[in-house]
Amino acid sequence: MVLGIVAVAGFFIVFVTALVAPLAWYFGTVALRDIEREPGRWVGHGAARAGQVLGAVGSALLAVATIGVVALAALATVASSIPSPY
Repeated sequence: MVLGIVAVAGFFIVFVTALVAPLAWYFGTVALRDIEREPGRWVGHGAARAGQVLGAVGSALLAVATIGVVALAALATVASSIPSPY
């Protein structure tokens, strides 16, 4: 859950923290699997689900931001190769 919170909240402050979002998604999924396998031994289903959901949201934001950066870089490359009439 903590990695998910850091990923989603940090995405708007520092883009680098969004890189932990896939880890939050993975660890949340692993924790949920362990909780379902041995419910008497492990607790924290809600925290694991929150980590999984926040990790998925952070991963989606990371994907959209990466596509945006690549698109802007491509646009800048194309725009700089066109000769200016001025």
